[in-house]
Amino acid sequence: MTTRLVQFLSPLLLLAVNAPAQETEKPPSSTIKVTTHLVQVDVVVTNGKGESVPGLTLDDFAIIEDGKPQKLASFTAYGAGTGASSGTADKGRSLPPGVFSNRSLNPEGAITIILLDALNTAVVDQAYARDQMLKYATAQHQPVQRTAILGLTNSLLLLQDLTTDPKLLTAALAQRMPAYSALLNDPDLDRMEIRNACAQVAQVVERFEQELTAQRIDMRVQTTFAAMQLIARAYGGLPGRKNLVWVSAAFPLMLAPDQINSLSSRYYGEELRRTASMLERAQIAVYPVDARGLVGPAGASFTGLNRAGRLMSGPELSGELANRANLLTSSHGAMQEIAEQTGGRAYYNRNDVDHAVALAIADGSSYYALSYYPENKSWNGKYRKISVKVSRDGVRLRHRRGYLASDLTRPNEPQGQRKREIEAALGDPMLQTMIGLEGAVISTKTVTGSTEAPPSSPGSGKRTLRVGFKVDPGSVSFEDTQDGLHSWSMELVAAAFDENRKIVGQISETLEGKLKPETYNKLMQQGLVFNTNLELASRFTRLRLLVRDNRTGLIGTLDIPYATTN
Repeated sequence: MTTRLVQFLSPLLLLAVNAPAQETEKPPSSTIKVTTHLVQVDVVVTNGKGESVPGLTLDDFAIIEDGKPQKLASFTAYGAGTGASSGTADKGRSLPPGVFSNRSLNPEGAITIILLDALNTAVVDQAYARDQMLKYATAQHQPVQRTAILGLTNSLLLLQDLTTDPKLLTAALAQRMPAYSALLNDPDLDRMEIRNACAQVAQVVERFEQELTAQRIDMRVQTTFAAMQLIARAYGGLPGRKNLVWVSAAFPLMLAPDQINSLSSRYYGEELRRTASMLERAQIAVYPVDARGLVGPAGASFTGLNRAGRLMSGPELSGELANRANLLTSSHGAMQEIAEQTGGRAYYNRNDVDHAVALAIADGSSYYALSYYPENKSWNGKYRKISVKVSRDGVRLRHRRGYLASDLTRPNEPQGQRKREIEAALGDPMLQTMIGLEGAVISTKTVTGSTEAPPSSPGSGKRTLRVGFKVDPGSVSFEDTQDGLHSWSMELVAAAFDENRKIVGQISETLEGKLKPETYNKLMQQGLVFNTNLELASRFTRLRLLVRDNRTGLIGTLDIPYATTN
């Protein structure tokens, strides 16, 4: 890894080596304004029938933070009949051939992310939910709003990237088979295992099963939160509201006392608040949909047998049903909590899962985007409550509850944190968009002995790639120094992967510098542009470019298929 001091004294080596520079073009809008602490609040306004309420203006809204009124900095109405769609600032923009971006340049309307959760959903319920999702997708005969389909097992999977084609969505759902999660506890299956144990060790097996259940739940919760955070990093850089339709079941936020033995009871409130805060900053509202449909306390798989294999009755049966009812209430409470934290809505106790998904998508498609600069300038990491009022009777409002007032900069970053985050981002199946990034392979020099490699052997032979990065300055943090300059620090990485997703070549550079005000103003319009060379001696099929803002830890990544570099 090398460190390079960049002063921008010479003309920029613009990525537009492939196309004329567009200096008059405005930089893409950014979701997070690190240096200005702009707080964005999307508000869904509905009437008594659950229908969106159009026609409201800035004067109809008032926003309060911790009981104190705030001055609105911006207001936009999005949705049908408003004349505006999410992200219209970049409309009409296009990239030259061979140049790639990690942000959509022609967004139209809201974004929907459908998450099929196999980690927290039994196989029988997955099959039902999948049929319901196929029913929803096949009913769409016209282009839909931009939609992506993700899967969650022991990791997050990208099943279908953002598309407006309902046929692609249907195909992705049709190919998705139910998956068993080893972390999902099945009480009836566990009872069967214990019944098969000999009587002398049954008590020990039961105790072990209780501890294992607690560990499984903890790992499921942590894995789910990690997936939610990755979704925030993957879609947070795209402008406008994103609706995360989370098709799931049985997601607990607290380990019930009867599920714990040697493990102490754990409440996940802090993890929930931290995850919700990331989703909120990314303008992602969560719409949980219960994959089980309408379900009673016993559940479809309840056999009525106890751990000894005998039919339960009396107090034993009552206790078991009460325990299952508590677990059901807990999972619904968890859905409701994360929905309210992020400004979404939970759907459960209904068999028409397909209709619930349609309602969630429609609910998040029409909204009012408000923003303000908080009067309280102390960024002490404490939670601040947000409330919104509107001068219209008989309406309901849904919006984020608040946010963590944290300065996103990391003055004392833990040792090794930068390396771990970069390695994770290089291996993630999804691109990160928190730093806006464009990239291209500007030139390729290939040599095998004394001759160039033949076209029939792509990626073979020793070669040098000249790679260009163009970074959206609006997503990068700058620190004002005492001498009136603007200080910055970034990590640039280019990594080549083979067909087995193994890294076969990589270069990393730490870039930092200080900008004079006139240079800073110019670059805020043109973008930050850098070039680097990547030496390769092995076959490769894909490049991944990465930029990390070292002051905030925010990352942007994009992929370049090898075919475009030949």
